[in-house]
Amino acid sequence: MKVAVVILAILVEALASPLSEAPLVVDSILESTTPLPAALPISNLPSQYSNIRDDLGQYALSYLADRISHVEQGSLKEVNGAVVLVKRGSYVFIDKDGKRYLTSYIADENGFRPVGDHIPIIEA
Repeated sequence: MKVAVVILAILVEALASPLSEAPLVVDSILESTTPLPAALPISNLPSQYSNIRDDLGQYALSYLADRISHVEQGSLKEVNGAVVLVKRGSYVFIDKDGKRYLTSYIADENGFRPVGDHIPIIEA
C-alpha cells in the first residue's frame, strides 16, 4: 500500500509540474540495496500499475514488478510549429547479484537521452 501511495504522489507531482528538461527520477520505489536472493522468481506481471491519460495523448504511467520499477510521463510540446510528444522517466532494476541500476531519460525531438552511472558518456 505504501508503494502505491508513493507512486501516486510522484505521478500527481509530475502531472502538476511544468515541463522541464530534467528527467523524471524515481529512485525511492526500490529503496533497498540489500541483495535479493538469486532464487527469487521474477514475474512478468507487475504487482503495481498505474496509467493516467488525457484526451490530448499526454500520460503518466508507472509499474512495479519483481526487481523492476518504471515511471514515465508523456507531455506535449510545440517545436517549430509542430507538436512533439516528450517522454521523461526513469527505471530501476536490480540484477541477480543485488546490484541496483537507475536510468533516467528524456525522449523528444532531440532523440532518446538516457543517463545512469552504468551508461558510458560518449562525446560527439
